[in-house]
Amino acid sequence: MSENNGLSERELDVLKLVAKGASNKEIANELFISPNTVKVHLRKIFSKIGVTSRTEAALYAVNTGIVPSISEDQNPQPTAIMDTVLAEGVRSGDVRRRVILPVVLAIALIILIFASIVVINLLDNSRVETMGTSPSFAVIPRWHQMAGMPTARSGLAVASVESRLYAIGGEAGEQVLGTVEMYDPESDSWLILGAKPTPVADVQAVSFGGKIYIPGGRQQSGEVTGILEIYDPRQDQWDQGAELPLPLSAYGLVSHEGKIYAFGGFDGNQFVADVFRYDPEQDEWDLFALLPEARGYVGVASVNEKIHVLGGFDGERVFDSHYTFAPALDSGDDILWGTAASLPDGIYGMGVATIADVIYMAGGESDQERKSELIAYFQDDDEWKVIEGPEDRIGSQAGVVAIGEDVFVVGGRNQS
Repeated sequence: MSENNGLSERELDVLKLVAKGASNKEIANELFISPNTVKVHLRKIFSKIGVTSRTEAALYAVNTGIVPSISEDQNPQPTAIMDTVLAEGVRSGDVRRRVILPVVLAIALIILIFASIVVINLLDNSRVETMGTSPSFAVIPRWHQMAGMPTARSGLAVASVESRLYAIGGEAGEQVLGTVEMYDPESDSWLILGAKPTPVADVQAVSFGGKIYIPGGRQQSGEVTGILEIYDPRQDQWDQGAELPLPLSAYGLVSHEGKIYAFGGFDGNQFVADVFRYDPEQDEWDLFALLPEARGYVGVASVNEKIHVLGGFDGERVFDSHYTFAPALDSGDDILWGTAASLPDGIYGMGVATIADVIYMAGGESDQERKSELIAYFQDDDEWKVIEGPEDRIGSQAGVVAIGEDVFVVGGRNQS
């Protein structure tokens, strides 16, 4: 007898199709609903059954008898619909989206380093500005102040494990840090944990298998390192993995289909076009591909079978490009680069997170100014939409991560 965990009949229909490997579009066609409605159902399903991915949902459906089996030609494909269990407060019937964002206290007269948090509720069926078109109905923000990060900083790494946010490293003024602070959204409080052994800035992090991976970074001396340090939040302990093939900072980092990818970056002398792939099980890096142009400070996001590579800076030019990258790890096909809707402006040093196939990009810098708005990319429409920013500017080189349906933007810097 199956355990349905309060799933409605329609949610059961969606879950059965997920278990058969159907895409959102295929589910929408089968059930005569829109792809956006499918995403809403998936968010509710994930919350009710306590899973964080389509693969886990499919296994749940099999293990509980909702579907009898999954044949070899119907294996569910992992996606990035959600990276964590839906946060408490998002319940069945509640389709609100919230974006939580730390903003910042001054540390110098010219550069502001941010540490406080504000929360933004993104409500469905509200109006936002669409790039190049008339306004469309999607989301509208409402910002709220939250508990401030204990250490104001920028260029830090952030990741989430078990619905908690970890802010690691970065710099405050001219001091490069190894500071590790954990934020619990449920209690709206911070906890200081064991410091990273190698203090670094201009880094990013990904969580994989309950651990946080942080490669490379710029040290206090100004030298760039290739060290890989791995943090276990459950034990509050650090370990080392295989070093990057070359020292690297200011890269873009993402976890995709069981591997970790580092895009571009600065090697201490120049910006590079290398795309490195790391296998956590084998503890090995390899040079997997090359970017179309050398650059650093890119934004990256994994959505379904593709990785999106956004913007960047090569020391002279600021890019507005939007590449898609399909590693095709299991098929043996050629690596595919493609393009999607360009960014509204050339931008770099921004933070990126995904929720339900939507890419959110916060802060960053352009040729003219530092960016204060939040913008979102809707893959189905291949377009970017502006979401109003908070009263305080978001700034650049902030840490951004999604937890359920919340996006946290931590720290960052801004001009006074």
